This record gives sequence, C-alpha cells and structure tokens, in this order.
Amino acid sequence: MIDAKQIRAARALLRWSQEDLAGQTNVSLQTIKNIENEKTLPHLSSIESIRENLEIAGIEFLDRSGVRLRGEEMRVYKGPKALDKFFLDLYATMAADEGGEYTVFGVEEKKFWDEDADATNQHIERIKKHGSITCRALIAEGDNNQPSPHIAYAALDKQHFSSVPFYVFKDKLAFIVWGPPAQIFVIENKALAEAYKKQFAILWNAGTKIG
Repeated sequence: MIDAKQIRAARALLRWSQEDLAGQTNVSLQTIKNIENEKTLPHLSSIESIRENLEIAGIEFLDRSGVRLRGEEMRVYKGPKALDKFFLDLYATMAADEGGEYTVFGVEEKKFWDEDADATNQHIERIKKHGSITCRALIAEGDNNQPSPHIAYAALDKQHFSSVPFYVFKDKLAFIVWGPPAQIFVIENKALAEAYKKQFAILWNAGTKIG
C-alpha cells in the first residue's frame, strides 16, 4: 500500500494539485486532504484508485516510500476501460508539461463514441477545462463526425487512410486497435515519437484543411 508521502511526492512530480487528483479518481477532495495529512485511515478502495490513476499518469512507486517517473516503456490498455485509461495517460502527459499540441492520424470519431461515450466526453471536457492543450487530427474524406472543439481537422483521400489511429503526444506514441476488445498500445520512446511526428507533418500538408 502506498503512503501519504508517496502521494504528495507523486503529485509534485506530475504538477498536480489535490483538486487535480480528485478529478482523476473517484476519491473526494476532502478525503485526499485527510489522507495526505494523515488524519484518517483510508479505505483500501480509495488508496487503490489513487494508486491506479497515478500509475497511469506515469508514476512508479518504489520501496521505502520512494516515487519516480517511469522511463521508456510500452503499456497496453485493453478491455472496457481501455479508452478511459488511455485518455487519462494522454491528458496527464500533456498537462504535466503545461499543455501543447498532440496529433492524431486515422480518426473516426464515431468509433470513440461507440467504444466509450462517457470516457470520450470526459476527455473533451478535461481538455477544454485545461485550456492550453490543442490537437491536429487527420480524418478520411467524407467523415462528418467532428465533435471535438479543441481539434483542427484535415482530410485525406480514403485510399491513404488507415482505420488504426496513431497518436503522438510529447515523447509517447500510441496505436488503437479497435476490438472487441479494444487494445491501445502506448510506447514511450523519444526517437519513435519524433519519427511519427515527421510522418504526420507530411500527411497533414497533403490533406485538405477543414474549417
């Protein structure tokens, strides 16, 4: 079980406030304050929720109350909560560096809503609330499902389009393989991320800008 010192240290590494942590978990702000101030004996479910969400955001908990950010690795999210966990990973990565742009190739917005409408809506609202995170996305010509206000779109001819989206966000690269069950592969590797950023730039310049 993680302790109060680890939770405080993890938040500091991610630049999260107590409010941010409460917003990412099913634990109330007051409960988080009590846990961190060691004023209460927390329920196991609360600690597990905090730990899971901090780990998704990139924290590794060590022995003897240690905490660190994970190094390069690959994570796989699968099953009914895959999209929810991936969106949290994406948001935490972007927000930890105070925002910026992420890019997506192969977006079919309808698939995200069909897979997990609640997670998709929560992701859009989270990005809107942050205010400094933007996105460019490449879609297929004729796709009229564009509900995300923070995204700038461009369209490619369908013959150049892939239904396996890839995301590039900071030093991470992610691929979504729609299921069932959905599987999302997230690779943290700067060289790979840079290579796909360049590939996206070429495709973006070839696409037809929308709006």
